Amino acid sequence: MDTRIISAFTLIISLALGAVMALVLLKRKAYPGYGQWVAACLCRAAGSALYLLPRDRFPPWLTIILPNFLLVFDPLLCLRGTQAFRGRRPIPWAMVAAFSLAFCLPFSLFVYAVPLLSARLEIFSATMIAVDFSLVAVLARNRAPYSDDFDLFQAAAWAFLGSLNLFRLAQTAVSGSPTLGSSELPPLQVAIVLASNVGTIFVCLTQVVMNGQRVEYDLGIAQGELERDIAEKERVELELRQAIAEKQILLRELYHRTKNSMQSIISMMNIVAAKHPEMTKEDFVADIARKIETMSLVHDKLCQARDLSQLDLGDYLEDLIKLSIYGNGLADQITMDLETERVLVSIEAAMPIGLVLCELVTNVIKHAFPAGERGEVALRLSREGGDIVLGFSDNGRGLPPGFDLASDRGFGLKMAYMIVEGQIGGTMAVESDRGTGFRIRFKSEALSRADGG
Repeated sequence: MDTRIISAFTLIISLALGAVMALVLLKRKAYPGYGQWVAACLCRAAGSALYLLPRDRFPPWLTIILPNFLLVFDPLLCLRGTQAFRGRRPIPWAMVAAFSLAFCLPFSLFVYAVPLLSARLEIFSATMIAVDFSLVAVLARNRAPYSDDFDLFQAAAWAFLGSLNLFRLAQTAVSGSPTLGSSELPPLQVAIVLASNVGTIFVCLTQVVMNGQRVEYDLGIAQGELERDIAEKERVELELRQAIAEKQILLRELYHRTKNSMQSIISMMNIVAAKHPEMTKEDFVADIARKIETMSLVHDKLCQARDLSQLDLGDYLEDLIKLSIYGNGLADQITMDLETERVLVSIEAAMPIGLVLCELVTNVIKHAFPAGERGEVALRLSREGGDIVLGFSDNGRGLPPGFDLASDRGFGLKMAYMIVEGQIGGTMAVESDRGTGFRIRFKSEALSRADGG
């Protein structure tokens, strides 16, 4: 059968396949390596077109050597494209050039030196076998998650093409076909070429399908990520709305608490004025100032905290003692031994406890260390079962004999006792052994919104 008829048929198929793959390349998303498949189709079409040239009018290198080289270069480009498409490193171009040279040199020998069709068929078939089964190996290893079974279908198509070339190689070697006319092929070779065209069609179509499958697979992944991002955004927006609502509530509570603090200051001023009319203006202002500082420290702690609804009672009481000692310039005279556990309480609970400690520290500053004597104060805050125990002591001169806290006429300690017994619902005991000590015990439930710590 005339090779030009076969070449024309192959040219039509190659152009059709190239057009389909080029359309996908231009109109849809194509992945790395897909362009080399389009180039492979063009190589096959160019080789088929060169076969149509009259061999009596054009040199053999143009009508025999170059067309066969282009048909060999076709699967080489498919091999590189498949490797790139599957995320593997393609074979280097230097290796492609060496492989092409290894084909062209002996092939040219049997064109010019010893014109022998059977030898050229053997060289062509052996070269195609190597490339075809290399493609089978690439497709069979590390299968892609998006291809379903189409990668196996394509591997089977390449195996079919390789088997055809293997059969052609064996048949040519055994039959020892004589040199035929320049434009003729044996009937069996014609059947092999036609079958190869069918296999090539299947190979190219499976590659188009796998490119589409990969697009859908990536779109599915992107859609899943987008849905997760949307869900995360909605979750964050919900948390922000909840946080804003919570902050608004806490801010209103803070305004309410500030108002209550101002009312407490007014009440204490009225009580002090009524109980101690003999106090000088300076003493009256100093006493009220200490109480305001105690209350303002609570608000300062809340402003520094992440959670505006509660604060660390131990941290607050430690700062309160330091403020009293340092504020009165007694840092060199009175040392501090502070040891507290983390106890979270609301502002309503912290403020009366702070007022109690403020009165105790004021009593130490006034009476425990006369004439500049050096001394030490100690603070302890701990949990004992369901109770919270606050201990405050000094190693000063102590209380007078027969001191009774409940009947004491001094306003400061009396006020502390009333707050503990009445407002907090606890007990307050006094010790006067090597100084003065106060032990305050109250239930943790008495602290408004107290945290378990």
